[in-house]
Amino acid sequence: MAQTDNYKAWFAEAYQQYPNIPQGVLESTAWSASRLNNMNPQAPGSNEVTMPLRFGIFGLVEDGKGYFKNNLLTVTALSGITTEQFKNDVRLQIMAVAKFLSKEASQQQPGVRLTAESFAPVLEKLAEIPDDGTAVNTYAHSLYTYDVYNHLKKGFSSGKLQQLPRSIQLDRIYAPTLLRTLSAPGVSVDYLKGRIKANGIILPTVNKPASGSTARVETTNDAAAVQSTDYPPALWDQASTSNFTVGRGSAITNVVIHTCEGSYAGTISWFNNASAQVSAHYVIRSSDGQITQMVLEKDRAWHVLSANDYTIGIEHEGYVASGNTWYTNAMYTSSAALVRDICADRNIDGTTCFRGPATSGTNFLPVTVRIKGHQHYSGNTHTDPGIYWNWSKYADLINPPTAVTVASFAVKDQSTGLAIASAAVIITKPDGTTASATTNASGQLIYGLDSGKYTFAFSKSGYKNISTFFYGGPNDSVYADINLDVAGTARIATNTTPLLTANPNQMVLTGYVRDGEQNSALSGAIVRAGNHTATTDGRGFFTLTVPSNAITPGQTPATISIQSNKAGYITHSIQHFYAIPDTYEMQIALTPTTSFTSTPLPGLEELVVRHHGLFDKTLAEQIAFTGSHAQPIAGARQESTVVAAAALAVPAVIRVATSCACTACTNPHVQVMSLESYVQTGVDDEWVSSWNAASLQAGTVAYRSRGAWFVQNPIANNYDISAAACHQTWQTDRATSVKNAAIATAGIVLVKNGAIYKAEYCAESNNAGCGDGFSGTGTDYPCISDARCVGRTKSGAGRGMCQWGSSFWGTDQNYTWILNHYYNPDSAAIQTAAGTLVSSNTTDSKTTDDHTLTIAPNPVTGGTITVEYTLADVSQPASIVLSDNFGQSAQQRNVVLQQGINRISVNTNRLKAGIYNVSIRLVNGKTISKKILIVK
Repeated sequence: MAQTDNYKAWFAEAYQQYPNIPQGVLESTAWSASRLNNMNPQAPGSNEVTMPLRFGIFGLVEDGKGYFKNNLLTVTALSGITTEQFKNDVRLQIMAVAKFLSKEASQQQPGVRLTAESFAPVLEKLAEIPDDGTAVNTYAHSLYTYDVYNHLKKGFSSGKLQQLPRSIQLDRIYAPTLLRTLSAPGVSVDYLKGRIKANGIILPTVNKPASGSTARVETTNDAAAVQSTDYPPALWDQASTSNFTVGRGSAITNVVIHTCEGSYAGTISWFNNASAQVSAHYVIRSSDGQITQMVLEKDRAWHVLSANDYTIGIEHEGYVASGNTWYTNAMYTSSAALVRDICADRNIDGTTCFRGPATSGTNFLPVTVRIKGHQHYSGNTHTDPGIYWNWSKYADLINPPTAVTVASFAVKDQSTGLAIASAAVIITKPDGTTASATTNASGQLIYGLDSGKYTFAFSKSGYKNISTFFYGGPNDSVYADINLDVAGTARIATNTTPLLTANPNQMVLTGYVRDGEQNSALSGAIVRAGNHTATTDGRGFFTLTVPSNAITPGQTPATISIQSNKAGYITHSIQHFYAIPDTYEMQIALTPTTSFTSTPLPGLEELVVRHHGLFDKTLAEQIAFTGSHAQPIAGARQESTVVAAAALAVPAVIRVATSCACTACTNPHVQVMSLESYVQTGVDDEWVSSWNAASLQAGTVAYRSRGAWFVQNPIANNYDISAAACHQTWQTDRATSVKNAAIATAGIVLVKNGAIYKAEYCAESNNAGCGDGFSGTGTDYPCISDARCVGRTKSGAGRGMCQWGSSFWGTDQNYTWILNHYYNPDSAAIQTAAGTLVSSNTTDSKTTDDHTLTIAPNPVTGGTITVEYTLADVSQPASIVLSDNFGQSAQQRNVVLQQGINRISVNTNRLKAGIYNVSIRLVNGKTISKKILIVK
């Protein structure tokens, strides 16, 4: 009957009528069975041996051939409908299956509303797998329910329905040993290190029996598969001995690609049916590429009639008619890795894999095409793997490029560090031709580079695109994380935390802990700083508050250690992390204990030592940081007269090499990110994040300019700048105050002589050549009067901005004043995001909307003042700073100002008698000040 598809409404109707079914279970069961395709297959030809046919979106069986349960008949009988009505009406299918599951749930626990986790025994009743109590079918039932729960947990999306992820605790459903087996992912091959991994375990590649050996692993009584001996990443679950022949009469020369026309669990169960008269050597799961071996390679499986004697058969979960939803990247990758192993063992030439177009029927090919589909063998009527199998992609995976450089990418979310699966990648090769690829479930992609420049464009819905490039060359490898920003990032952060308002003596650590191999979230990880601990939630997220003192001029902050651990992972320890009041977003990757050996190694610790450019820069790094300078400039102050003919383009992307000793980088790990994310995450590694907003904003412009200069003048072919102090210190954590400062100055750089300026800065340049109360050297950098630095220490080469000086001036000047104060004497000017140049006399912080700021009472005789400020613009973060007559900050409070009149009470009890400046500093750089007199 004709119908309009409205899956969402039909599932909602079913839950309303049968409320004892947990939300999401029906959709996930249908997705697991059919990918929401209403299956109505035709009966096979007389010479075909197939599993029982499945119907509808739940993949129910009408004729189980004496082995599978006829669950279609059971479900339709309960609802009083015919099988034809069921097959033709998706709404009826949903309602009938819901009624069946509701009844089973009521019978198992009358009057109790089951949780999703406790619904597994009910789901098993719907499965076609026999309830015979055998180990293999007990295990197959678990495979069936695991697939449903896995999709329920991860969510899915199609043109018919979208289901968001749900919180499912799998350890409440399955015993630990069984869960490890059920969740063992597909094969991951590390070409660079020659390792094969499955389920996070590096598996040996030398324990396979010699060709022709009779070595065999028998099935056990445990309801879980054991490891294969032919192919260690696979599980082993032997098919019924009635379904294959021990031994062969011919050498193995070919591999046959099949489609199950059924589920992974059902296929494993069916091959154990003594009456099936069919088998294959391997079965591969769609969702993650998990492999189960069911017949030893030395034995003859029954899968391709007359060609059985010289072939190895590989079944792939799914259906030919809807292969586009079943043939996943994980399945292709896992299958290709298996075929490579078979080829290596059997001396089969992998280049003989079929590369032609996929077809919907039979297409017989000569025996010399060694790797091909069931549909390519004469004497057969099977059409698998069919029109949706990508033979070109598969052949490329079996035959990776013999390139001089191997590029290994991990595409991740810039904020969380978690993997971005199925990201699209367009590769432009040196000859101008293009290729496409997608990342796997762990966000990973491996690609071979010949000599020359390759451009990579990464994209994923919900994220901003990013493009970068790498060169292929001799004896070189590329390891790179591609960090994508979430699309639609606000110009002003919406999660601004007025931290100092609540407590100026605390540091808040927030962030995500992930599996460092898979880039997946780790729940239950413990993050510890001293006596303070937090536990990650299902997203891998944590938050932790640690006491921290305000930083006074010249003071080096205290440091803390941050340890993260979880069972099965190496303890991660961050040493020498400066405790500075602010809120920090962090990314922590834990390495599985089995990453370096197949035997877990307890007690290991991975140490990460943090360095801060302001406090930890050595003399050698400082010299390398300044490097060679331009022609000596006279000591007199010179106003910039640079006028660009057109605005200079600011690079959008930067490649940052980590694990470098200054400029010495051997096979560095490269972090690719937007220039703005680089600034947001890096400035707190060179500035003190609790400093006033004007100082941080000046720092973001200098940091951005220096980074952009290196993009245009890269250190090496495959990275622009290192994260070491000799270039510019960078680490992944992000301070909220710095993030807001970077957003306020987004796109703004310093320019000189028609080029982006390589900004320099140092901790405190007082006395560095020009005398007390001056910054600069007097030789290769002009002398600049720095009155607020009188009597302070000398620390730095004297070039560029004095960082501590920026904090002194930031109490009552805005960031453009600070930048011009330090850089304009070197003929550098500020290029705004709009491309205009700003000179030192363009902005006067004392004259901008001064009439909007009033303070009462003044003089101050009590312990409180009321600051009234009228904001004409949209609401935005701001700081109220009280500084003494020497420019030192005495008190700071972060607020969010609303459009219109703002009245804010400020406590002055802790301030001594004297004259103070009260400054309102907006996130856009505008600063307004008034003096007050405190009388005690």
